[in-house]
Amino acid sequence: MNVTIQYYLGDFATRQDLSAQAKTVRDILSRDDESIVKDISIFIAHEQEMNNDTANIINIAVMPAYGSEYLGLGGSDWMMKATFFKQLVAQFPAVNSFKFKYADCAVMAGISVQDFYPILEQGMLADDPNKYYPSTELFELIQESEFNFVFDLLLLDKYRQPCSKKDFDDYLQDLKEQYTTTEQILHLNAIEWKGNYNK
Repeated sequence: MNVTIQYYLGDFATRQDLSAQAKTVRDILSRDDESIVKDISIFIAHEQEMNNDTANIINIAVMPAYGSEYLGLGGSDWMMKATFFKQLVAQFPAVNSFKFKYADCAVMAGISVQDFYPILEQGMLADDPNKYYPSTELFELIQESEFNFVFDLLLLDKYRQPCSKKDFDDYLQDLKEQYTTTEQILHLNAIEWKGNYNK
């Protein structure tokens, strides 16, 4: 296995308590050729479900976190990565991390916000524990699109809470100053404060 991939995989590179599916993907990652992503796609295409450990390994290997010097398998071929994750989203719609990874790759590939935002929004809505969060690059594009209002609503209702009542009121007031139509104000007024962190 490439030493860089092994480093970013951490204990996933050596653990023996992984699912058989995850071990197979890890074995594919051990190959030293340029068809690794294609080989993973072929293997996954025949799978009926996606295990959490397999999803973690795929995400790390193909699209590490922003700011990483390692770009993942495929390097800067963002279109290939976006296509790969979009296929995973279609096959395993319950795996929210794939939706966020697809959106990140789509931005880098120059795919329009109209194409990736609906998938990202699905992931945000289904992510009950708020485990994932849109990247800075996504924020910039979405805020300049027709999805900016629904995106800000979702952020306030789901990601900026729980918080203090004062913080909530400040967030809400900022949005009311930005979005002023009657319909927008009605939507904003419908958002409820969910309480403090310690409750």
